Amino acid sequence: MVDGVGRNANTGRFEWNEDAMFPGHTSGAGPAVIAYRDKKRTQDQLMVVHRGYGKRAAGTDSDETHARIAAEEGAG
Repeated sequence: MVDGVGRNANTGRFEWNEDAMFPGHTSGAGPAVIAYRDKKRTQDQLMVVHRGYGKRAAGTDSDETHARIAAEEGAG
């Protein structure tokens, strides 16, 4: 297992199978959803990535993000 990723014995696919803390990783941003298609697969996959154990609780950046987007849209 590397960084919480292991190969599923039944499917042969690599899968995230445990929560792994990354040393020195201080991002407190919330989880991210990634749309991914493996080059050997025909279907999209959604992966949810937990981005950190930082000082900020997950989701606390959403108000800041909405304010930044509104400012960018207003400037255009």
